[in-house]
Amino acid sequence: MSENCMAWKVKMEAWEENPNDTMVSNPLQLKGIAITQASACLNLAQLKAEDLECGVDLSLHPDVSPSVLIASGIDLEEEQQRLKAIADNMAWIHRS
Repeated sequence: MSENCMAWKVKMEAWEENPNDTMVSNPLQLKGIAITQASACLNLAQLKAEDLECGVDLSLHPDVSPSVLIASGIDLEEEQQRLKAIADNMAWIHRS
């Protein structure tokens, strides 16, 4: 068992033994901040506005800002995952 795995197991066992103790953190609880597509686009738009105020334009095309490019990439990735799930489901149906 790896060192990280053993450390996590110790934390998990401590939490299971003391579930109501607020001094013992829940190792299953997320510690990071979830970033949504909307918040990422807003942040990129704000950065672009700051850049434009300074006379810097990193756009590939007047209609395609970095934030639009990233949002399009995320949308394409989601669509690919959806299509893969459909294809996997069809393959499973045809095997039956």
